[in-house]
Amino acid sequence: MVPTFSMAGSPADRVMFIHHSTGQNIIEEGALRGFITDLNAQNGTNIEFWDHSQNVYGITNGDGVRLYRNYDIPDDNTDPDGLNKLWTTENSARDSLMANFDTIAFKPCYYPTSYIVSEAGLLHYKQMYLEMMEFFDQHPEKTFIIISPPALHNYRNSLKIAARARHFSEWLGCDEFLSGHPNVKYFDYFDLIAEPDEDYDLFNMFAFEYERDHDGSDWHPNEAASILTAPLLADFIYNVTAGSTTSAV
Repeated sequence: MVPTFSMAGSPADRVMFIHHSTGQNIIEEGALRGFITDLNAQNGTNIEFWDHSQNVYGITNGDGVRLYRNYDIPDDNTDPDGLNKLWTTENSARDSLMANFDTIAFKPCYYPTSYIVSEAGLLHYKQMYLEMMEFFDQHPEKTFIIISPPALHNYRNSLKIAARARHFSEWLGCDEFLSGHPNVKYFDYFDLIAEPDEDYDLFNMFAFEYERDHDGSDWHPNEAASILTAPLLADFIYNVTAGSTTSAV
């Protein structure tokens, strides 16, 4: 059975963001939900921003109220293999998402997603997203927002590993992957916080100013990274959702 909750409006007015800890920081530290509220006020719209964190925390509704219920994301896994299972297999979470939302955004965790230790691992990630794309193609009435993983902290990282992470994130946004799939959109979170200077020893890892702890005790991007990202992601999600709503009318 598909879980249902009290929801105003239609699925076209709602967006779901699937994430774990880094996404939660963008929402809370960066005030992402508040930016979408402001965009609604500026444009006379009522786009509802919902999110789903780890299963233990579950769903937060469009009013920012945690419901303490979840869609039972398979294995509580938002790494590429978990996202692949969510979208390419029959499961109650997928049924719930498809029934209740016309726009669905999702972001893999920074680790292990950005810790790609081999070319074989890189190819495996690509294959998993290509398989997801096959499902998205079957549902042109829905819009899917792929958010790249963040760059990884320098602790136990290397330039080769970071370069593969950069390559993967760029591939997710390239024409080779996205062309011919108008209902799939891409937001490049990786590039926002990654060190761009190839002469610096943090190249393609997240920049020093976005490290939460410089000693590697906490690999999450810090509050400054969340504050940087939130308004940009809010604007992107809002425009995609509002555009999809307009197209559906």
